[in-house]
Amino acid sequence: MHKLSVIIVSWNARGYLRDCLNSIYKTIGQMECEIIVVDNASTDGSAEMVVAEFPAVKLIRSPVNLGFAKANNLGLKAASGSWLALVNSDVVLHPNCFQELVSFMEGQGDVGLVGPKIMGWDGFLQRTCRRLPTVWNTTCRMLALDAVFSRWSLFSGREMRHWKHDNQAEVEVLSGCFWLARREAVEKVGMLD
Repeated sequence: MHKLSVIIVSWNARGYLRDCLNSIYKTIGQMECEIIVVDNASTDGSAEMVVAEFPAVKLIRSPVNLGFAKANNLGLKAASGSWLALVNSDVVLHPNCFQELVSFMEGQGDVGLVGPKIMGWDGFLQRTCRRLPTVWNTTCRMLALDAVFSRWSLFSGREMRHWKHDNQAEVEVLSGCFWLARREAVEKVGMLD
């Protein structure tokens, strides 16, 4: 069993996928890791690039575009790691990212899922943590109260605009663009719906 399984779903993202895979290899160091790419019927040569440039990557070729959840479920079923990471194909990881996430999870036995702070190519924060939708936060969005009073938690809406992502926090919703989960948590909760 590998310590970490990284699952990447890709569809016509050859250049992004190459950058993502290169960053993962630079990041994992000596960590025991398997990388699984689920190609969602790309027509841009993505799968061929993986075979030619990253022969150690386990490639699953889907004959049709399964979408995000079904394709990630294929990768999760093929994964052998005790830690399962879903990473979008356009993500570039910072050094020691996986080591820090795994270390955090090993110290927090009651946490099943964790995500890192995500910055866009433009250097701006990507809001990947949200609240579950409620009548109140939907109203705040409709009336633009979340934009006008963005520093106030009460009005900051589903996007949690008041939080700068500069500390650890428990959140209700974590975007699927990049997260790390305990295998036991995925087995308990089930695959993506």
